Amino acid sequence: MKINTPPISSSAQANDILHEFFSCYHPHEALQETEKLYHWACKEKYYDKAAPGSLLFLVDHLERLFSAAEYIYYSTGKKGLAILPASALEPPQPEHYADSGQSAAAWQYFPRHLGAAEYLNPYLVFETFAQLPLWEPVLQELVEYSLSKCSIEGGYPIGKLMLWKERMMAVVEAAWLVEVRGRNKE
Repeated sequence: MKINTPPISSSAQANDILHEFFSCYHPHEALQETEKLYHWACKEKYYDKAAPGSLLFLVDHLERLFSAAEYIYYSTGKKGLAILPASALEPPQPEHYADSGQSAAAWQYFPRHLGAAEYLNPYLVFETFAQLPLWEPVLQELVEYSLSKCSIEGGYPIGKLMLWKERMMAVVEAAWLVEVRGRNKE
Protein backbone atom coordinates (compact mmCIF):
# COMPACT_ATOMS: atom_id res chain seq x y z
CA MET A 1 0.00 0.00 0.00
CA LYS A 2 1.57 3.28 -1.11
CA ILE A 3 0.41 6.63 0.21
CA ASN A 4 1.37 9.59 -1.95
CA THR A 5 1.22 13.15 -0.77
CA PRO A 6 1.62 16.13 -3.05
CA PRO A 7 4.98 17.90 -2.76
CA ILE A 8 5.27 20.91 -0.48
CA SER A 9 6.11 24.12 -2.32
CA SER A 10 6.38 26.80 0.37
CA SER A 11 7.12 27.35 4.05
CA ALA A 12 3.58 28.63 4.54
CA GLN A 13 2.21 25.35 3.16
CA ALA A 14 4.53 23.38 5.49
CA ASN A 15 3.32 25.40 8.47
CA ASP A 16 -0.28 24.83 7.39
CA ILE A 17 0.40 21.09 7.40
CA LEU A 18 1.70 21.33 10.98
CA HIS A 19 -1.41 23.26 11.96
CA GLU A 20 -3.65 20.72 10.20
CA PHE A 21 -1.92 17.80 11.93
CA PHE A 22 -2.39 19.30 15.39
CA SER A 23 -5.95 20.23 14.55
CA CYS A 24 -6.60 16.50 14.14
CA TYR A 25 -4.40 15.22 16.97
CA HIS A 26 -3.37 16.61 20.33
CA PRO A 27 0.37 16.05 20.91
CA HIS A 28 -0.14 13.32 23.52
CA GLU A 29 -2.69 11.58 21.29
CA ALA A 30 -0.35 11.72 18.29
CA LEU A 31 2.43 10.20 20.39
CA GLN A 32 0.14 7.45 21.66
CA GLU A 33 -1.10 6.63 18.17
CA THR A 34 2.45 6.58 16.77
CA GLU A 35 3.50 4.25 19.57
CA LYS A 36 0.46 2.08 18.82
CA LEU A 37 1.57 1.88 15.17
CA TYR A 38 4.91 0.41 16.27
CA HIS A 39 3.20 -1.85 18.80
CA TRP A 40 0.93 -3.42 16.18
CA ALA A 41 3.70 -3.67 13.58
CA CYS A 42 5.72 -5.76 16.04
CA LYS A 43 2.80 -8.06 16.92
CA GLU A 44 1.79 -11.11 14.97
CA LYS A 45 -1.84 -10.07 15.03
CA TYR A 46 -4.03 -7.97 12.81
CA TYR A 47 -4.28 -4.28 13.89
CA ASP A 48 -7.97 -3.80 14.51
CA LYS A 49 -10.46 -5.72 12.42
CA ALA A 50 -13.15 -3.13 13.09
CA ALA A 51 -11.35 0.11 12.23
CA PRO A 52 -8.11 0.07 10.25
CA GLY A 53 -9.21 3.42 8.81
CA SER A 54 -7.95 5.22 11.91
CA LEU A 55 -4.49 3.77 11.32
CA LEU A 56 -4.50 4.81 7.67
CA PHE A 57 -5.69 8.29 8.64
CA LEU A 58 -2.83 8.60 11.14
CA VAL A 59 -0.21 7.40 8.69
CA ASP A 60 -1.44 9.79 6.00
CA HIS A 61 -1.11 12.67 8.44
CA LEU A 62 2.26 11.45 9.72
CA GLU A 63 3.58 11.28 6.17
CA ARG A 64 2.47 14.86 5.56
CA LEU A 65 3.97 15.95 8.91
CA PHE A 66 7.33 14.31 8.18
CA SER A 67 7.38 15.84 4.70
CA ALA A 68 6.67 19.25 6.21
CA ALA A 69 9.43 18.74 8.79
CA GLU A 70 11.91 17.93 6.03
CA TYR A 71 10.82 20.95 4.02
CA ILE A 72 11.11 23.24 7.04
CA TYR A 73 14.58 21.91 7.79
CA TYR A 74 15.83 22.35 4.25
CA SER A 75 14.18 25.75 3.73
CA THR A 76 14.62 27.54 7.07
CA GLY A 77 17.16 25.39 8.88
CA LYS A 78 18.04 27.05 12.16
CA LYS A 79 16.53 30.45 11.35
CA GLY A 80 12.95 29.77 12.38
CA LEU A 81 10.70 31.45 14.90
CA ALA A 82 10.59 28.50 17.26
CA ILE A 83 14.08 28.89 18.75
CA LEU A 84 14.22 29.89 22.42
CA PRO A 85 17.18 31.56 24.15
CA ALA A 86 19.31 29.44 26.46
CA SER A 87 17.93 31.36 29.44
CA ALA A 88 14.66 29.46 28.96
CA LEU A 89 16.35 26.42 30.53
CA GLU A 90 17.06 28.25 33.77
CA PRO A 91 14.55 27.23 36.39
CA PRO A 92 12.24 29.92 37.70
CA GLN A 93 13.18 31.10 41.16
CA PRO A 94 10.18 32.16 43.23
CA GLU A 95 11.31 33.71 46.50
CA HIS A 96 9.87 31.06 48.80
CA TYR A 97 11.53 28.23 46.79
CA ALA A 98 14.86 29.93 46.14
CA ASP A 99 17.00 27.55 48.21
CA SER A 100 14.81 24.46 48.40
CA GLY A 101 15.55 23.03 44.95
CA GLN A 102 11.82 22.71 44.19
CA SER A 103 11.77 24.71 40.96
CA ALA A 104 12.54 23.27 37.55
CA ALA A 105 12.88 24.46 33.97
CA ALA A 106 9.78 24.26 31.77
CA TRP A 107 11.40 21.77 29.37
CA GLN A 108 11.72 19.21 32.18
CA TYR A 109 7.94 18.95 32.30
CA PHE A 110 7.21 18.73 28.58
CA PRO A 111 9.45 16.48 26.48
CA ARG A 112 9.49 12.76 26.47
CA HIS A 113 11.75 12.41 23.45
CA LEU A 114 13.58 15.76 23.34
CA GLY A 115 16.76 16.84 25.04
CA ALA A 116 17.33 20.34 26.35
CA ALA A 117 19.03 21.54 23.15
CA GLU A 118 16.21 20.08 21.04
CA TYR A 119 13.64 21.79 23.26
CA LEU A 120 15.35 25.14 22.70
CA ASN A 121 15.78 24.55 18.98
CA PRO A 122 13.27 21.99 17.64
CA TYR A 123 14.81 22.34 14.18
CA LEU A 124 17.67 20.14 15.46
CA VAL A 125 15.21 17.24 15.55
CA PHE A 126 14.26 17.91 11.94
CA GLU A 127 17.98 17.92 11.07
CA THR A 128 18.66 14.53 12.64
CA PHE A 129 15.50 13.14 11.07
CA ALA A 130 16.54 14.40 7.63
CA GLN A 131 19.97 12.79 8.02
CA LEU A 132 18.52 9.32 8.64
CA PRO A 133 17.91 7.08 5.64
CA LEU A 134 14.61 7.54 3.84
CA TRP A 135 11.69 7.37 6.25
CA GLU A 136 8.98 6.72 3.62
CA PRO A 137 9.71 2.99 3.19
CA VAL A 138 9.88 2.50 6.96
CA LEU A 139 6.51 4.17 7.48
CA GLN A 140 5.01 2.18 4.62
CA GLU A 141 6.29 -1.11 6.05
CA LEU A 142 4.99 -0.21 9.51
CA VAL A 143 1.51 0.18 8.03
CA GLU A 144 1.75 -3.02 6.05
CA TYR A 145 2.92 -5.05 9.04
CA SER A 146 0.28 -3.45 11.28
CA LEU A 147 -2.43 -4.52 8.86
CA SER A 148 -1.09 -8.05 8.43
CA LYS A 149 -0.61 -11.01 10.73
CA CYS A 150 3.18 -10.80 10.44
CA SER A 151 5.70 -9.01 12.63
CA ILE A 152 8.17 -6.42 11.37
CA GLU A 153 10.79 -7.62 13.86
CA GLY A 154 12.38 -9.99 11.34
CA GLY A 155 12.61 -7.26 8.70
CA TYR A 156 14.57 -4.73 10.77
CA PRO A 157 16.95 -5.09 13.69
CA ILE A 158 15.31 -4.06 16.97
CA GLY A 159 17.85 -1.27 17.49
CA LYS A 160 16.96 0.26 14.15
CA LEU A 161 13.23 0.05 14.91
CA MET A 162 13.75 1.75 18.26
CA LEU A 163 15.81 4.49 16.60
CA TRP A 164 13.05 5.11 14.06
CA LYS A 165 10.40 5.12 16.78
CA GLU A 166 12.32 7.63 18.92
CA ARG A 167 13.05 9.91 15.96
CA MET A 168 9.46 9.84 14.68
CA MET A 169 8.11 10.59 18.15
CA ALA A 170 10.66 13.39 18.56
CA VAL A 171 9.56 14.89 15.23
CA VAL A 172 5.95 14.94 16.46
CA GLU A 173 7.00 16.77 19.64
CA ALA A 174 9.30 19.17 17.78
CA ALA A 175 6.60 19.92 15.22
CA TRP A 176 4.26 20.77 18.09
CA LEU A 177 6.83 23.22 19.47
CA VAL A 178 7.31 24.80 16.04
CA GLU A 179 3.54 25.10 15.63
CA VAL A 180 2.91 26.62 19.07
CA ARG A 181 5.88 28.96 19.11
CA GLY A 182 5.28 30.08 15.53
CA ARG A 183 1.64 30.79 16.29
CA ASN A 184 2.56 32.80 19.41
CA LYS A 185 5.11 34.96 17.58
CA GLU A 186 2.87 35.86 14.64
